[in-house]
Amino acid sequence: MLKGRAQVSCPYCGGKAVRSLSGSDINRGVTDVVFHQFRCTKCRLRFIANPPDNLPEYYGSEYNYPWTTLENLDRIGAPLERYKIDLVLAAKKSGKLLEIGASDGVFCRLAQQAGFDVHAIEMNQACVNFMNDTMGIRAVQSDDPVAVLEVSDERYDAICLWHTIEHLPEPWRMFELAASSLAPDGVLVIATPNPDAWQARLLRARWPHHDLPRHLYLLPIAWIRDLARKSGLAVDDITTRDEGSLFWNKFTWATTLRSWGKDARGKTKLWNAGLSLGRMLNPLEGREGAGAAYTAILRRPH
Repeated sequence: MLKGRAQVSCPYCGGKAVRSLSGSDINRGVTDVVFHQFRCTKCRLRFIANPPDNLPEYYGSEYNYPWTTLENLDRIGAPLERYKIDLVLAAKKSGKLLEIGASDGVFCRLAQQAGFDVHAIEMNQACVNFMNDTMGIRAVQSDDPVAVLEVSDERYDAICLWHTIEHLPEPWRMFELAASSLAPDGVLVIATPNPDAWQARLLRARWPHHDLPRHLYLLPIAWIRDLARKSGLAVDDITTRDEGSLFWNKFTWATTLRSWGKDARGKTKLWNAGLSLGRMLNPLEGREGAGAAYTAILRRPH
């Protein structure tokens, strides 16, 4: 349907959008279908104009891997995500916390251990079962968190979306509902790819954080700032230099080089070489605003 079309309307603001790149599923290779990403010339939002009707098939059963024991989660998973709870605790010390897109529940576990009353929304039923039955938190199974919040009257002291919002069909609606679900002085924490990253301009359709077609939208920092203002939230911080965002810089080069490998041994060597390349490029990519991802901490006034 989009063949030959270089211009469509932005689904958010209605502005003119022009094609920015076209590419297939280079990260998982589910199909060789070509997807077309457009950039709005008005609000700068990036979006896939031809998302697949069978999008769940592009995730697969291995996308979220449920833990079998808390011991393994604490020993293996928790150290990799501790920076997340440290970041949240710097903004909010206690209260009711909701994670949207909780995946395997590692961050929920860390928040629980830090003393938060933890709630979660996650699409993977096995992960939800583990969080409810083993972790003892309140998790809801849904691939439509917007619908869950629309019928909820809960108010949260912290709402966190760690690389989730770009997967949703209407990220602005998710943002608005999350903002309205915050208690006074509550914080909304969003981590997501940075479409204006230096490496995104260099690699174009080969940039792994486009993650076509799973990343339906890419949200520029300026777009997030504007939506925060419209939603009545103050910006505590938006940075590409937090620990998680800096990791995604290195991940890009490790993933890109590994894709050249012919066998498992070769892929491992190229992955390690990519991590080394990422460390070498840190003086360039570590500059504020240049990194592969950013984390926004937004606050509802008292």
